[in-house]
Amino acid sequence: MYTNKAEINQLIEEENKVQKKRMMSRPVLMLQCLLTGFSVRILSKSSEKSMAKMRRYVWAILIISSIWAIVAYASTERYFKWPWWASLLAAVFAVILVVNIEKLIIHAHSRLTAFAFRFVIGIVMALIGSILIDQILFADDIDLAKVGLVNERVNNLLPQKTAELNESINRVKQDLENLRLEWEKVTAELRKRPTIMIVEYANNAVKRTRVANPLFETENSLREQMNILDNDLRQKSNLLLNVKFVLENELRGKVGFFDDLEVMKGIILRSWVSLGAWLIFFIFLLALELLVVFNKLGDEATDYENRIEYEDSVRNRRLAFLKQSVETA
Repeated sequence: MYTNKAEINQLIEEENKVQKKRMMSRPVLMLQCLLTGFSVRILSKSSEKSMAKMRRYVWAILIISSIWAIVAYASTERYFKWPWWASLLAAVFAVILVVNIEKLIIHAHSRLTAFAFRFVIGIVMALIGSILIDQILFADDIDLAKVGLVNERVNNLLPQKTAELNESINRVKQDLENLRLEWEKVTAELRKRPTIMIVEYANNAVKRTRVANPLFETENSLREQMNILDNDLRQKSNLLLNVKFVLENELRGKVGFFDDLEVMKGIILRSWVSLGAWLIFFIFLLALELLVVFNKLGDEATDYENRIEYEDSVRNRRLAFLKQSVETA
């Protein structure tokens, strides 16, 4: 108890200075409260202990959000092949998701329930995060290991692809040969009869006119079809020569997320060093995911919570009084 009036006035003056300082930094306070779900109105009137508690939550959320923003950006860019602005939107969405999950934990009434809920989510998120981060950090090792995977798939598909191309080439050759035989028949006929006689009857008179043989049009059409088939045959022959190179390029561009997982599993289980590196990242991310939970478990009640409880009790008493007044009216 303060009995000295000067001490009381000094305390009031110091409190006013603190309030003025907080009013000057109100935009920052509003942003911090937006991240943590605290009330700006109540927190601005609370003690420095409450402010320190809120700042701890802010820093924990910022650390977790930054990591997931990087993971979301890099993952969407690598696997979905999104442009930079779409990957940036994915990173923003990941930050919003993480912030709202942490808000639920911060304002959960039961600490044990919050810890159990967040621990399960933390394990899942740490597992996903460690896998994605390892795929980003060890991208060169993964790409090197994927060369063997691609070669294995090429060797499996090469006989089938080669057989299909040979069958297609033989079919084109047969069609081309049939067209050539027909073309030779037409040209032979044109050499015999390049022109034909047309007889017309008009006014009891006979008119004979010699014109070009219509088979010339047929010969031109056959020649065009032969050129088309010849180009097709040339392309497929070139493809047959480079079929292995083409398959490698196709498969290299189609290696996806689950292929990376298979490669990562092989890299991790290859040696204790790889497994140890992955476990370090997993434990590190799990610890970061549980930062907010550990802060909440170690927190003591501050005047911020007391103010909330006080306002809640005042409102309940007011409602009870209004209800009693209505019933007795």
